[in-house]
Amino acid sequence: MKDTLSRFVIVPGSPAGSTPEPVASCIPGGLGEDDYICCADGGYARCVAEGIRPDIVIGDFDSADLEAVRAAGIATEVSPSDKDDTDTMLCVKHGVSLGFGRFTIAGGLGGEFSHTMANLQALSFLADMECCAEIVTWIPGQARDDSGLVRDDSERTRDDSGLARDDSERTRDDSGLVRDDRGLARDDSGLVRDDSERIRDDSGRARDDGGRFERLFMADGEAVRVGREPKPASPILFAGTPGAKFSVFSYAERSSGVVIQNAKYELNDAVLTQSYPVGVRNEFINEEAVTVSVRFGRLLIVAER
Repeated sequence: MKDTLSRFVIVPGSPAGSTPEPVASCIPGGLGEDDYICCADGGYARCVAEGIRPDIVIGDFDSADLEAVRAAGIATEVSPSDKDDTDTMLCVKHGVSLGFGRFTIAGGLGGEFSHTMANLQALSFLADMECCAEIVTWIPGQARDDSGLVRDDSERTRDDSGLARDDSERTRDDSGLVRDDRGLARDDSGLVRDDSERIRDDSGRARDDGGRFERLFMADGEAVRVGREPKPASPILFAGTPGAKFSVFSYAERSSGVVIQNAKYELNDAVLTQSYPVGVRNEFINEEAVTVSVRFGRLLIVAER
């Protein structure tokens, strides 16, 4: 059995048409020598792009080139196309079979909602296996035009309230106003920057920031286990930048005895349900860790980092 202090890192593929999430940056603390890296089929391309050599690639290989992976001397586990498990779930089960107790899924959200939901269920499966598991995903910054208005995919210009505005040509000077003769240059992440150092996407639209990472993990209440002593609930502690957001949802039909401490909105012995998102958009108030616990049920926690 593997040392439970080692970490099993799962790299899923990126949604079609999306910009691949940075693998190494998704790993809290960075990749370690003892990390076991497992690619779920198309995730292999993400590793290759960053010069990361995985330990194994698992899946039906409808995305990755099986022969190229084998030629690189990397272990493979090939599954049939018609199967009950997703490629990511196959990776999860492989890690459990090796005896890992810590898991990080680097990305795996966005794209088709069914894939996002499947990965959340994989996270819940790992909680059932009493593993310490998380999903870390990259949230890109919003695309803006040079007037500072957000643009949606239909190319309509919107302000921050979501209201559509008509287009108007504006010219700005060096004090921050838009200039027609802007020069574009790419930074190392592939994002385009103009000479005012604003981050731009490939269309030349400015983004309001470089994006952010979000961590998703679960907290369990007391577990009644057949033939064994009940497992007592343990509080979850996590920190963030003051002003950053986090949310707490019930992943069970009903989660009771919920406590949230050292946050803008605190709870004490509260009840959360699957059908009412009262725990959304809470806020870190200082650099000390937030404490979340639940007596019965299961919580899904989403935190900016």
